[in-house]
Amino acid sequence: MARSVPMAAFLLVVLCGCGGEVSTRTLAESSVKGTPEEQEKATLELTRRGQVVIPDLRKVVAESTSPRARAAAIQALGAFNDFESMPAILAALDDSDSLVRGRAGVAAANLIGADYHFRADDPAPKRRAIIGAIAKSYEKMLKRPDPKN
Repeated sequence: MARSVPMAAFLLVVLCGCGGEVSTRTLAESSVKGTPEEQEKATLELTRRGQVVIPDLRKVVAESTSPRARAAAIQALGAFNDFESMPAILAALDDSDSLVRGRAGVAAANLIGADYHFRADDPAPKRRAIIGAIAKSYEKMLKRPDPKN
């Protein structure tokens, strides 16, 4: 399988540790393409770039085939207090991978400001009930005026 030039550059710098700066665009592309290991490493590097990569992290959550990459992106979105990512985080609470669900639970609690005792390994019916409660809180927060105004 032939690799594109951006992917090859990413692999050379990140996987080989050969130094150099990889563009944010290359990292964003690599975080949703390539092997799971490549996606994870690219996503981890993206998270170090700060809040300017929030749109790229949302794309990782939506498109990456790597659970570890999705989990890292969700963790960063929660740490960045990106309330606009809440719909993606809510969806990730029902991800097929428990690591992703767990990170989404922490991010949701951080953004909502309340712990609903979501546990990634709880039975699906219990998780879905808690997801419903979190979603209701989120909807209420959307209807409240911004306290800063």
